[in-house]
This record gives sequence, structure tokens and C-alpha cells, in this order.
Amino acid sequence: RLKDSDGSIIVEKFGTARAEEVGEFGSFGELLLFDEASTDTGVLEVYSISAFDGSEQDLVSIPIKF
Repeated sequence: RLKDSDGSIIVEKFGTARAEEVGEFGSFGELLLFDEASTDTGVLEVYSISAFDGSEQDLVSIPIKF
């Protein structure tokens, strides 16, 4: 998920990691296409979804400049 510095979601996409076993971390890659951002900075958020309750887990936030 890509957000601008105001916290608005610019684009959100589902992806699947390639892992050896269920529940393990794995590599992934996704192309995010979006219109020009309304701010100069933002954050890329990557996380997993709990199979138990659908909540976000293991959230990693990466600051970015557009």
C-alpha cells in the first residue's frame, strides 16, 4: 500500500510472497501504478494478513520521496 504524507492511500495492491513453508517470510515483487501524488513524500507499507482474523501483521513502513 502506498500512502502520501497526509495518510491518504494512493494505491493498494495484493501480492503473494514466495516462501518455502506456510507462515514463513518470502520474496515478493509488485508494480504499483499511480497518478502523480499530491505530496512530495509518502510511505510504502508492506504487511501480511492474519489467516485467523484478517488483521494486518508484520507491518513495515518505508519512507519515500515522489
